[in-house]
Amino acid sequence: MLSTLVLILEYIRIAVIVVFLIIILSIIVFLTRTNWLKYAFLERFIEFFGRRPYHQQKFLKKWENIMKRLGRESEEEYKLAIIEADEILEKILDQMKFEGETTRERLTKVPKLILDNLEEVKKAHETRDNIVHDPDYRIEKEEAERVLKVYEKALKQLDV
Repeated sequence: MLSTLVLILEYIRIAVIVVFLIIILSIIVFLTRTNWLKYAFLERFIEFFGRRPYHQQKFLKKWENIMKRLGRESEEEYKLAIIEADEILEKILDQMKFEGETTRERLTKVPKLILDNLEEVKKAHETRDNIVHDPDYRIEKEEAERVLKVYEKALKQLDV
């Protein structure tokens, strides 16, 4: 009877070890196949040794691409530049936890103390909406530059 109990306990011990190894292997696979490790470690490492926070570097690269679009002398590129600038603003407002499903709704929640050009940003977003919803909407380079300057000022005020 005692030897049977010892044998059962030995089997349980082996089963627990196997389950433990499976869990450890699953964790290793998870860490290597997902971006979690990148976000948990690399971003903090880059922020510690970098001059700017990681998300700022990412948005600065996107902003450089937007400004390159403006230099291409094409109305389609101007439109895409405005749409991409609005997407950056939307992501920033979402990260700052302003409630709302759309950028328009989030902008209504932003206090004037945070964005002193809030009305201009709302007009710039309206221009973006016109571009997206009206395929015949025309925009000149000067208008695109003005709209992008509004977005740039807003992003700077949001510390991006």
